[in-house]
Amino acid sequence: MFKPGAFLLLSFCFLFSGYLSAQNFGGNPSSVKWYQVNTPAARVIFPKGLDSQANRIANIVKLLGNRTAGSIGGKQRKWNIVLQYQTTIPNAYVRMAPVMSELYMTPGQDNFSTGSIRWDDNLIIHEDRHVQQFSNFNKGFTKVFSFFLGQEGQLFANGMTVPDYFFEGDAVWQETLVSAQGRGRMPSFYNGFKSLWLGNRHYSWMKLRSGSYKDYTPDHYQLGYLLTAYGYEKYGESFWKNVTQDAVSFRGVFYPFNRAVERYSGIAYRLFREDAMNYFKEKSFPKQVISSPAVDYITPVEKNNVTDYQFPVYISDDSILVTKSSYKKVSAFYLLTGGKEKMIRVKDIVIDDYYSYRNGKIVYAAYQSDPRWANRDYSVLKLLDINTGQQKQLTFRSKYFSPDINADGTEILAVNVNVDGTNFICRLNATTGQLIMKVPNPRNYFFTQTKYIDTNTAVTAARNPEGNMVLAKIDLTTGAIDNLTPFSFNVLGYPFVKGDTVYFSAMYKNADKVLAVNIRNEKMYLVTDNINGVYHPSVNGKGEVLVSAFTSSGYRLAKFTAGWKEISALSLIIGNSNFYTDSLQTMTGAGALYSLNDSSFEQSKTGSIKNPVSKYKKIIPAI
Repeated sequence: MFKPGAFLLLSFCFLFSGYLSAQNFGGNPSSVKWYQVNTPAARVIFPKGLDSQANRIANIVKLLGNRTAGSIGGKQRKWNIVLQYQTTIPNAYVRMAPVMSELYMTPGQDNFSTGSIRWDDNLIIHEDRHVQQFSNFNKGFTKVFSFFLGQEGQLFANGMTVPDYFFEGDAVWQETLVSAQGRGRMPSFYNGFKSLWLGNRHYSWMKLRSGSYKDYTPDHYQLGYLLTAYGYEKYGESFWKNVTQDAVSFRGVFYPFNRAVERYSGIAYRLFREDAMNYFKEKSFPKQVISSPAVDYITPVEKNNVTDYQFPVYISDDSILVTKSSYKKVSAFYLLTGGKEKMIRVKDIVIDDYYSYRNGKIVYAAYQSDPRWANRDYSVLKLLDINTGQQKQLTFRSKYFSPDINADGTEILAVNVNVDGTNFICRLNATTGQLIMKVPNPRNYFFTQTKYIDTNTAVTAARNPEGNMVLAKIDLTTGAIDNLTPFSFNVLGYPFVKGDTVYFSAMYKNADKVLAVNIRNEKMYLVTDNINGVYHPSVNGKGEVLVSAFTSSGYRLAKFTAGWKEISALSLIIGNSNFYTDSLQTMTGAGALYSLNDSSFEQSKTGSIKNPVSKYKKIIPAI
């Protein structure tokens, strides 16, 4: 029998169902046992297995509070830091309400993204600066907001007065100041602006500030660092402290940040920005005409779009396998032949675009979420046949990265990352995905991209616990290592083996360039002498060197005629210690990380943390 009341109730529920939401499930299973290191500076909450990292993080927070907080106001509040170890996404964030941070402890495999220093050091140095910022930005009229709205009120007021590019640029400055690396010392970090200058792209401030869906623009990390570093270099250590104190106090009411820059620099904000850009432009191209060397680009430029061609591999002398993505299309595998492009297959979701190819087969690591736990996910291996387009999943619930397949297609090498941040090169059956063996790693190196040299030997880009990188030859049965380059803070990666020569990308002077080393005599050569970054070298039977070159239109495939200029190993050790800004050597806190006293703090149990993060996340991507 029809009941009008029931019908009305059902209709009411249907109309308002859009406003309903289910509960947020916990990020971690209740079986995870949590411990804490509780100091006056921070409380580090961590699962079993991350004891030493938690202790080191607590020491770094204490150190930075004493050495670098003064440059932004002098205060550093105590905060909670949660270490997550079951996710494969390399990331971290700080949130303001309440003040806490999560560090995702699995390091990334892209050495040119975040550098070579320890991943936990990199994360905490960056995130600590955000806490220092928030600790000193509750002044003047901002206090009115925080009085009525608490921490959310301060967050709202800070968002109105201090631009996001300063928050991130200042944090990257701290990375660069206190360590031997940081993104401010890496040429890859400047690729974006250098590509605009080389391409004569003169964008308005609002376009640089807000970004574009049609043209490439550097992100707010890069923009913020150029402005922040220039401010410290030109106007001194207290410049940004004075600027931000006035800004968060709403001095000037309208555009208080811009007005404060004008007040303490003595010039208009527009001129300050222009001076900063010109300073880095001149430093980027010393004593040479600002133009690109002769390069044979073989991929087109698309109008009103940014297209990336990456990881090229010669299938034959005239046929190239590549990944292609753009602002309009997701990443996919393509075959380029005679100027024509044929899509093979859309890639699964990946954390890192790296892949390897041999004899008709592609192997790559794909992201896979856990169906139950938000803070647990996996990196699984996929095998793709380029002739049939058929794809097979080889591993399940795994943490494998940067795979390579051997010449006869029977075995796969992959990097396996453990809970405590250590890792191994693993040999896997290419048909079943079963583990054959873990290659011994007695020196506790962190391995990234690895390539077969022959059946029992591989070459790998590795770094030691001190954050120095090396290109190394490794015996796949014993783990014995022979260094092909000297250890240094100069980042390197993307090895490619051709005969008795290993080609690779590396920091060299003012850009990331392609170098080569002979395996037999260990002689080293500069292959490309480019101005802006080139990556992912591949060489065909004609000796043509193909790279993925960073341009203002995206990554483009480019052919270089190999220069083969012999260089000394010492040239890889000598890096740019200040890289554009002398104040990195003189400002308070310079090199502070290397005066760290690893004191041992008491560790205690915390109980179960069911869902520490659910709302108000301020994500800091890919630091």
